[in-house]
Amino acid sequence: MNICNIRFIPFPTDGEQTIVRSDCVLFCRSAGECTQVALCDGSFIEAICCLNTMEQLLEDSSFFRCHPLYLINGENVKELFVDGTSLYARTYSGNSIPVSIEYCRNVNGYLRKLIV
Repeated sequence: MNICNIRFIPFPTDGEQTIVRSDCVLFCRSAGECTQVALCDGSFIEAICCLNTMEQLLEDSSFFRCHPLYLINGENVKELFVDGTSLYARTYSGNSIPVSIEYCRNVNGYLRKLIV
C-alpha cells in the first residue's frame, strides 16, 4: 500500500486506487474489513482495507484516531463538544464524530501540534 503525501491519498478500491485530495476527506469509519471514507461533498468511498491499515496509511497526515471505529481529518474539525457525558468532534460539514476516552490523547496531541 502506498503512503500518502500531504495533498493526495490513494485509497485501495476494488482492485484499483481512488486518489482523493486530503482536504476533501472528513473522516474514515470502520466497516469490518473495509473502511468507509466520508468526503466533503457528502459521498463515500469504500476502501478495501481495515481501519488499522488506513491509520497506518495516514499516519504522517492530519488524520488521527479519535474512536475505535473512526479516524478524523483534523483539518476539517470545526469544534469539540460534549453532549451529556459523550465527547464529539464536529466537522465543517456538520458531521458529529464520537471521541472516546481512550483516544483523547490523540486529539490532545493533534491540538498541541497546531499550537506549536
